[in-house]
Amino acid sequence: MFALRSMSLASAVLATWLTGIVVVPTIAAAQSRLPQCPKIWLRGWTNCQGTFTFANGDKYVGGFKDGKYHGQGTATYADGRKYIGEFKDGNKNGQGTYTAADGTKYVGEWKNGKENGQGTLTAADGTKYYVGEWKDARANGKGTRTYADGDKYVGGFKDGNKNGQGTYIYANGNTYVGEFKDDERNGQGVFYAANGSIKQSGIWKDNEFFGAVAR
Repeated sequence: MFALRSMSLASAVLATWLTGIVVVPTIAAAQSRLPQCPKIWLRGWTNCQGTFTFANGDKYVGGFKDGKYHGQGTATYADGRKYIGEFKDGNKNGQGTYTAADGTKYVGEWKNGKENGQGTLTAADGTKYYVGEWKDARANGKGTRTYADGDKYVGGFKDGNKNGQGTYIYANGNTYVGEFKDDERNGQGVFYAANGSIKQSGIWKDNEFFGAVAR
């Protein structure tokens, strides 16, 4: 969903020369201790700060190393997407903020171009849809997900789905506390009414109550 392409510039440079797009290595010196990149691309810019504009309107402003985006930078896309943060070897890596064209925003850690580590996914209306751990652009580990209908889940995730121990709080006040697998109630769990009384307690399978645990 939030994949951002790797940014090796070798082919883009050729396209730039052919289309006449100007590559302008200008950025305020106060923004970086790196020197400005030279005006002519010779075997790729390295250890410098510059601006690179693609023929399709995409633009990058920031650090370069061995011809790739490296260090702090800003990538702006013609379709409205934007990333501000750290890069390594041409990929998003470290802390960064990615804003999709529809206003959805991810703020957090990146590795090899994908969301990895702690991060927050916020909807365009400001609702924090997911706060927690990520792996390869999916919710993995501990986190909190808030749904548009007011429901809320706090617990484990795997590959973007509810998995492991967790608590699901419904907008009407009902609550399920127990095990999940493949995004559904699976395993041992207790379903509470809004007043705190136990409605069902025992084994669940694919969101259905399977039966009470034998004592």
